[in-house]
Amino acid sequence: MIYRFITGLALRYPAWVLTCWTALLVICGSAAISLPSLLKDHGLRTEGTSAQVEQILSEEYQIPKEPAIIVFQRESGTSRASFESGIRTALEQLRRIDGIGAVISPLDHKRMRDNQAAYALLGLDTHGRSDESVLDAIRSALPDSPGLTMTLTGKPFVQDDVNRASMHDLKRAELIGLPVAFLILFYAFGGWIYALIPIAAGCTAVGISMGILYWLGNGLQLELSNFVLNVIPMVGLALGIDFGLILVSRFREEWWRSSGRVERALPVTLRQAGRAVLYSAACVILGLIAITFIRMPMFQSVAIGAMVVVFVSALVNLTLVPAFLSIWSPLIPIQRNYPTGTGRFRPRLMQRWTRYVMHKPVRMTLVSAALLLTSIMPIRHLQTSVPDAASLPSSYPSRYGAELVDFRFNDPFTSVIPVVVLGRGDTVSAEEWASAYGLWQKLRTDRDVLRVDSIFSYLPESLDRQGLLSSSQMQQLPQSTGQPFAQAGALLMSVTLQPGMDAKQTEDWLRKWETQGQNERDIRILLGGEAKYRMEVSDEIKARIPSVLLWMAATNFVVLFAGFRSIVIPVKALLMNLLSLTASFGVLVYLFQDGVLGGGSGSIAVMIPVFIFGMVFGVSMDYGVFLLSRMTEVYHDTGKADEAIAYGLTSTGKVITSAAAIMIAVTLPFAGGDVEGVRQLGVGIAAAILIDATLIRFMLVPALMKLMGHVNWWLPHQLRRWLFTE
Repeated sequence: MIYRFITGLALRYPAWVLTCWTALLVICGSAAISLPSLLKDHGLRTEGTSAQVEQILSEEYQIPKEPAIIVFQRESGTSRASFESGIRTALEQLRRIDGIGAVISPLDHKRMRDNQAAYALLGLDTHGRSDESVLDAIRSALPDSPGLTMTLTGKPFVQDDVNRASMHDLKRAELIGLPVAFLILFYAFGGWIYALIPIAAGCTAVGISMGILYWLGNGLQLELSNFVLNVIPMVGLALGIDFGLILVSRFREEWWRSSGRVERALPVTLRQAGRAVLYSAACVILGLIAITFIRMPMFQSVAIGAMVVVFVSALVNLTLVPAFLSIWSPLIPIQRNYPTGTGRFRPRLMQRWTRYVMHKPVRMTLVSAALLLTSIMPIRHLQTSVPDAASLPSSYPSRYGAELVDFRFNDPFTSVIPVVVLGRGDTVSAEEWASAYGLWQKLRTDRDVLRVDSIFSYLPESLDRQGLLSSSQMQQLPQSTGQPFAQAGALLMSVTLQPGMDAKQTEDWLRKWETQGQNERDIRILLGGEAKYRMEVSDEIKARIPSVLLWMAATNFVVLFAGFRSIVIPVKALLMNLLSLTASFGVLVYLFQDGVLGGGSGSIAVMIPVFIFGMVFGVSMDYGVFLLSRMTEVYHDTGKADEAIAYGLTSTGKVITSAAAIMIAVTLPFAGGDVEGVRQLGVGIAAAILIDATLIRFMLVPALMKLMGHVNWWLPHQLRRWLFTE
């Protein structure tokens, strides 16, 4: 019913369809230009104790939350007095900026300076101003002080650099990907008009989707991760062009068979290829819904954005592309050398390959399985981490500044864990003070702890460390006692772990003290810090993965079962997707984690495997559905399994190859980007598509289908009668 309606719309009112989409593109495109201004940080945040500790440190101890950092370096020949004077002048300038809250000066804290360098913390309090404008104001306000070098870093400046780098990566990838995609389409179709239609569909889908995301972010206050800026164009262009390729390719075949009669070619195209597009889009969206199960802004905003662009891509290709075909096709002469309708096979390379696979199914199964196993093996060593300043190239000032602070002012190879001790009331009672003292002693004697800084560390021996200090007594203590470690209702302890502890050992220590802290009498302890934050992000993802996988497998099985009326085909398609995805993760480990492809960061960004799995799991269905739909179409017509398999592989070979090449052309240029996570995503998707379109679709799937024969379309007769009306 829906295909008839779309066909009638495209045939009767193609100009109106084209006009409506053009108007929508203009409206949404104008909004899309402002999308970068709404992007926040990466969005890897949880509601765990690390966020609570960060809030307490900000409110009770005036330690800025996610502060900007200015690093001062003393040049040779500059006196100490001139160095400190330059710092004082710079901070006075910065305090005048609207949007700067607390300023913590190194001149007031010895641990924030040494003989050659110092750093200050700037709390941002934007009051409705955009973060970008405040950061630009900070850059402009820095004075030019002789003998003094100033570098801006901290999470706000790192994220600002990531946003700028993402925009640069996107423009460069589009400049490479779109021309290459056009050349592939030109080769596939042998003409520029048909080649332009999928390109126009992909660009239209991306422009409209980014405008919709702007309205979602601005109107509904949806928090948008900066990763959206790369993921949406990457997915939109790849899928939009691929969907267009499938439709245009089938239309040209039906158009030739109908001797150039659009009114006959278009209905068949939408009924067959349009159905494949619809099922593919459904599989992708269902996979993306699963990503929203992970309760962090990054995953939810990227998944919502990707769902929007997939839906718009499908809608554009099912309405705008038929309108284009209805308008332009009558102007193009029919190719006399197009394949005949009497013969199922074309005497070309794809036919020869099909015959080889059909005659050697066992050999092809073993060869493809061996190659897949080789690609999968490195996944055993997969390590993930939360991206930080190291995800930027070393030439970026924000990364240099962050590394400089770590090198000069943080203990090497150690983790610092802030521990907040809370009482039951607004003030710390005598019993609670004694319990906190006992906790401090336990932490000091822990073999994994290097030192514990707290108010107990600085109290003179003459004072009763287990006794209660009143507010007036605390005010009378000298500053050297570490007075900032105690507030009326909370105590702060800074725990430095032993050098050399790796991430797993640090995580074990955190879990141990989380459990032990629940057993403390009279007090409640909260663990925070970067290590705790990273552990919470990892825990949230690991906890949600089973439900994500279950949802994706169940929903995709239902969609494929409804489309192919078979139990075996959906199960096999899910297993093939799983193989191609795990193989792509092995490629990522080899190229990035082991450092073969530059970088050598030692880990994969924690969100990359999830994004690749969620997007590619559905995207690879695009090829699978297209291939299997042609096989099923012939099988239902002839009842011959071998003929259906051979014809499906032969007739879709060029389209699948072109579609995969386009997907790779659109995603692989991101591998040359500046942001490490974007590079990993681009390579990961390209690797998954390459493996899926070669080892899986051209070798393993047809070989297995040949071996299984009619079993591929097996469905119990009673179940068929009950579910499907013939």
